[in-house]
Amino acid sequence: MNNVAHKLNRSSRAKNPLVAFTLSVFLLSAGYFVWPGCAIVPLPSKRTPIARISKSQMRNLKSRDLTREAVEHELGKPDEYIESVSVACYRLNELNRSRVMLFLCVLPVFVYADWPGTEVAFVRYDSDRKVARVAIRKQFPSRQTFRDDVEVWIGVSRESARPR
Repeated sequence: MNNVAHKLNRSSRAKNPLVAFTLSVFLLSAGYFVWPGCAIVPLPSKRTPIARISKSQMRNLKSRDLTREAVEHELGKPDEYIESVSVACYRLNELNRSRVMLFLCVLPVFVYADWPGTEVAFVRYDSDRKVARVAIRKQFPSRQTFRDDVEVWIGVSRESARPR
């Protein structure tokens, strides 16, 4: 009887403390990955055209060296013109973003709609009223106005963009 108790006691002990430590670290890190259980991944945005203006038309403006009047003749009147920084703003597409929730980072469980947004084009003119810079950006509800997006795009603060 004493011999059996001694064998049970000896087999239950960890033979190497490094193995026990490695096993506990592995289980703990695996638990951190599995415990939240899900990853949320964005899906490609669906675009619904707002205007007849395409992205390729906007990209070609800079290479053609057009004036403001020629751009307005070709694309129409901008949705907003910010005089203080000479930027015209055009709405291009309505964006509908979706995200998918993955269980254990693999199995898709749930798809939901994220914040809607707008794809906008900015055309900045130089002092000669010629196209200096063109950009297409995504505008989401965090920045509601064109002015906010333009200030971020050209890197000016609101105080320096205001006319005095």
